[in-house]
Amino acid sequence: MHTEINTIAKQRASRGIVGNMSQILVRLLGAAVLFTTSLACAGAEPVVENKLAVAGGVITSGDCEAFGRQLAEDFNAGNFEAFFGRLNTAAFTKLVFEGFELSEKERLEHEQRITKSVVEGLTEKFQQFKKAKYLRTQEVEGEKRVLLRLTAENFAITYVAFFVERNEAGNVCWTDAFGYATAESISDGLRRFLLFVTQGKLTHPRNLAEAAIYSNGRQFVQKLTRMQKLFEKGEYNSAVRMFDQLPDELRTAKFVLSQRVQAAQKLGEEAYIKAIEAWEEAYAGDPSLNLIAIDGHLLRKNYPDVVRCITALENQLKGTDGRLCFIKAYALEQDHQAESARVAAVAGVKTEPDMSENYTVLMKLSLDEGDFPAAVRILQSIEKNMPDEDPKRMIPKARDTDAFLKSDELRAWMKARL
Repeated sequence: MHTEINTIAKQRASRGIVGNMSQILVRLLGAAVLFTTSLACAGAEPVVENKLAVAGGVITSGDCEAFGRQLAEDFNAGNFEAFFGRLNTAAFTKLVFEGFELSEKERLEHEQRITKSVVEGLTEKFQQFKKAKYLRTQEVEGEKRVLLRLTAENFAITYVAFFVERNEAGNVCWTDAFGYATAESISDGLRRFLLFVTQGKLTHPRNLAEAAIYSNGRQFVQKLTRMQKLFEKGEYNSAVRMFDQLPDELRTAKFVLSQRVQAAQKLGEEAYIKAIEAWEEAYAGDPSLNLIAIDGHLLRKNYPDVVRCITALENQLKGTDGRLCFIKAYALEQDHQAESARVAAVAGVKTEPDMSENYTVLMKLSLDEGDFPAAVRILQSIEKNMPDEDPKRMIPKARDTDAFLKSDELRAWMKARL
């Protein structure tokens, strides 16, 4: 955040409760970026016990919820062997290789390498996040997905939906994952990578992007690899300059734009906004903009557009969560729509009562209005729903904060707690 609520973040930086809104989003699953380095042969695939194994049958909503919570538990424990042991690699590679004319030997070789690169590449990316939370089960075009929110140390977030089905043994597995930051799946990103590796053995491209990437294949993969190395070395200006030298049809590929956005984040707000605007220009109307563009609108203080993007993203996600409610509440408060901000923050508390940020917005609104009884009620809610937190530390800077700290209402509440 950039104004009053950012003060709360500074006051409580050691506790890390409110994140910097200029970094609220982290881009994940610009899938092909993960796979531009050389691929080694795969070792044995991990095998884990699946407590949801059933001999055939459909997957129920209860199965999906249990599986989603299981994935989040694996993620939070850092048990990525178990996490990727729940990937149905046979179903996943079938999605990746559709339409490629490969010999049995070539296909086996690529399947082994891709399986290994997916596990290693995504493990490295996932380790940038500190927490996964299962949000809900989605049904999209007849397919069931479990939606996770990933949160980084700086409170940046992204959303990933894992496609769920049973394998031949009846185990519930995931077969692919859809990243809302790019509005595409891992398998789609990997198909582009295969265009470079197989040198034109794709007989039926799914779309024009696949055909364009193949036509520039070897030159493109070399430049992209150099960009990735520059990024890893922290040479972000050089990485962005190399990006600007790519042909138009490659510069607008999502996984390349994703890399540019990540590099530009390191160069300050001006470069970051420029990178987001490049995405907006290349993909006007694309579903990925609902997530990608939020940062740019916040930095430009286009608060109505922040609310519009979040509302559209909530429709994509088939529901909301505490974090999106908080961003919406903040934008509405900054846009001087106090009552709408309060509605959004209350929705956030109802959705995730153990998330502190929405209480902070509600407290600020109450203190700006001089409503001390309401402020005390919020402190009571914090005390009830977040017993490990000290509610007094969540009192933000607002118009009447100093008066509230000296008020009879606050003294009475503190006395009652003794």
